Amino acid sequence: MTTFKITENHIKFKITENHIKLLKHMWVGWNSMEFGAPSIDPKRPYGNSDVYYDISRILNLPIPDYDEDEEFSDEQKEYMDRIHLEMETVLQIGIKVGYFKPGTYIGNKYDKDWEKWKN
Repeated sequence: MTTFKITENHIKFKITENHIKLLKHMWVGWNSMEFGAPSIDPKRPYGNSDVYYDISRILNLPIPDYDEDEEFSDEQKEYMDRIHLEMETVLQIGIKVGYFKPGTYIGNKYDKDWEKWKN
């Protein structure tokens, strides 16, 4: 199930508890290029360079036993890739509305002027 729903003029996005859990573990630093700005560490967005491990630990998902040469399944990786990519939208919404809370938000598909969706 996708988190996005695109209607004629708007995009709906549902922020979940799992998004909030990941958000609380993001490593924010300062990127001094140009004028400088806050940024998320792209190599270690949740603390370590094993991003799948971090996501599964934070979200309390099954973790393979590396000593037994186990690996994450393709299905697990697809879920973790998707929720990690969704964090861009979670950040955009939270910055725009001024808070980070689970719920459904709607934005104009052209300028992403997000607000809490009142259904």
